[in-house]
Amino acid sequence: NEISGDNEVAVVYCEGEIDGSEDAGIISDEVCETIYDLAENDDVCAMVLRVNSPGGSAFGSEQIWKAVADFKAKDKKVVVSMGDLAASGGYYISCGADFIFAEPTTLTGSIGIFGVIPCVKQLSEETLGINTDVVKTNANGEFGSLLIPLSDYQREAMQQYINRGYDLFTRRCADGRGVSQDSIKAIAEGRVWDGRTAKYIGLIDDFGSLSDAIEMAASLQELGEDYYVAEYPEVKNRWQRMMERY
Repeated sequence: NEISGDNEVAVVYCEGEIDGSEDAGIISDEVCETIYDLAENDDVCAMVLRVNSPGGSAFGSEQIWKAVADFKAKDKKVVVSMGDLAASGGYYISCGADFIFAEPTTLTGSIGIFGVIPCVKQLSEETLGINTDVVKTNANGEFGSLLIPLSDYQREAMQQYINRGYDLFTRRCADGRGVSQDSIKAIAEGRVWDGRTAKYIGLIDDFGSLSDAIEMAASLQELGEDYYVAEYPEVKNRWQRMMERY
């Protein structure tokens, strides 16, 4: 991919669920470390974030969003290239970019947040015959336990947490897209859009490939043709992947 000159356009791949597994998907700590390293690298002039993700951790998404914002604060442009899917947290980490490309068939949006705390009390007591007693120093000391249903107070506290997360998510999208938060909420609430509709309602800027995104990043940074492309994480050949298994 090398063209000429000393100016690097970095392509950072974000594939999979955000913080869903330590062995696969998008590990927010690792992605943030990569982006911060690129931000401090004087040879790196711009970044393309290649996103193919259904979302995942709200906390991890916010950390990646912050890393992208800090990268931009170094006067370096960011362009997003969406793959098949860039929804929920996948859109969260994309919304702050200077320009967003997708395909007409890309599924994106899903601007929303939810939380789940499963309860296995009935299974434990009625099926397995296991009963649980709790000794605590605080009325909500067992909050989050799988064996005890949420109290009304705990359910309300959880709802407020979700509401704050949703407000932050929609505010990030509004700031990134340069529109009002109310206009984002009008198309949010977890709804998923295809690429054509996403372009019509302003969630993306244009249709294009990864190559188009690289060219746009170079153009926004006014590099002309004097740049080269590097990929992160480094693409490993078959021999390297085989050796890592042993």
